Amino acid sequence: MGVVKRQGIKESIVAYFGVIIGAISLLIIQPYCLEPQEIGMIKMLIALASLMTPFIVLGMNASMIKFFPEFNNPEEKHYGLISFVLTVPIIGFILLSIGFLTFQGDIAEYYTTKKENSLIVSYLPYALPLTLFMAYILILKDISRSVLKVVVPSILQNIWLRVATIVSVILYYCEIIKFSSLIGCLVMMYGVSVLIMLLYTRHLGMLHLKPDRRFFKKEKLKEVGNYASYVLFIGLSGYIVNYIDILMIGSLEGESQAGIYAIAFFIGTVIEIPRRSLSSITTPLVAQAFNDNNISKIKYLYSNVSINLLIIGSILLIGIWSNIDNLFRLMPNGEIYAAGKYIVLLIGLAKLFNMATSINGEIILLSPYFRFNLYAMILLTTLTIASNAYFIPIYGIIGAAVASLVTVFIFNISKLVYLWLKLKMQPFTIATVKVLILSAFVIFCNYLIPDMGNPLLDIVIRSILLGSIYVGVLLASKISPDINSVVRNLWNRVKPS
Repeated sequence: MGVVKRQGIKESIVAYFGVIIGAISLLIIQPYCLEPQEIGMIKMLIALASLMTPFIVLGMNASMIKFFPEFNNPEEKHYGLISFVLTVPIIGFILLSIGFLTFQGDIAEYYTTKKENSLIVSYLPYALPLTLFMAYILILKDISRSVLKVVVPSILQNIWLRVATIVSVILYYCEIIKFSSLIGCLVMMYGVSVLIMLLYTRHLGMLHLKPDRRFFKKEKLKEVGNYASYVLFIGLSGYIVNYIDILMIGSLEGESQAGIYAIAFFIGTVIEIPRRSLSSITTPLVAQAFNDNNISKIKYLYSNVSINLLIIGSILLIGIWSNIDNLFRLMPNGEIYAAGKYIVLLIGLAKLFNMATSINGEIILLSPYFRFNLYAMILLTTLTIASNAYFIPIYGIIGAAVASLVTVFIFNISKLVYLWLKLKMQPFTIATVKVLILSAFVIFCNYLIPDMGNPLLDIVIRSILLGSIYVGVLLASKISPDINSVVRNLWNRVKPS
């Protein structure tokens, strides 16, 4: 776990610094400078581009992770694998462009069911270049992940994009640029990210554009193609699950409601950042372990990541929920966005369960049983669309959060059962029960703390008290040896000699 710890901690630091910037942007700058409708439109445009991304990527990102251990030979430029991964998406972009331009009118008509949706219809053409940039960011990021380099891509994703967004929004608020220029800036900052990632990939010695004929003669080419085809459908299903809610809210409830939902959703997903960090660095290790037929290592990673993510996710969710009213009181126009309070809780619970079930999806995807993910994702996609279509008209934006919780729970249960049946592994231990009991106790303590009157003062005091209880009991009980080890090492560095 040495590499996992070092890279995971570094990326987590970057990610959480990015969360601070993102929180400033989405909870302060954007609510102050933009109307809910404008926020909703921007999130809908990003969601639409994200939903189209798999049709450009064509499974190349996951294929890079899975097959890199077999093709890893720097002297032979990895036998053309990287060249193949970088050039195939050009075909996807051409096909997507034809389809998008053909059905652009139908997409616009779908959103004109709500009179408020004037912005998204006007800016639909921006979705195409945005999708292209998003696709190559994803591919180049996974090329870096293949050699266990995740920090620089994380800086671009978590810091650069958010800082650039803040600057663009402020320029628009100060009337230096128009709204159309704001959207153009948001698209171009993704383009700049691609350029920087290309330069970084070259720095790593991984930017190989010249095709290698030996790659096309290898028997593995067919296997890579078949795997990429499965990943395409799985990836599409994943994006539908992640982004269909805000697109359906925009159509059924309007852009303003989409803006309120986007902010509440952001708050709820903050707890999931450690999972992204650990997944980024753990996935290549799982791929190598399967290549070496080292199942015991995979079982260790499975349970170890689970307990650590559950601990971190629990304390973050407790901190967010115990201070949620104070947070909306401090936000500009917080009375408008407070309508998303229970969205935060529902999304937070969904993300926490996803964290507790560890890297089950990654393990299945990299195993000989990766085809299961296709059938599971088809079921999940169907359930996601159906549940959103059912709950949103009844409960509005809260209905979308209910749908997310239901689908995440069912999907992860199916993966847990499948991994147990096929590989006889599951991530939970007695430590899992201890964390849940500890979390319930800390939540109970929250309701014993009186309101301090001042929201900022209440956040500080409440967070210190609850955090001290949680961390104190956690370290004393030694539930997670990894966390105790990290804390002990940090203490040895800062304590007086």
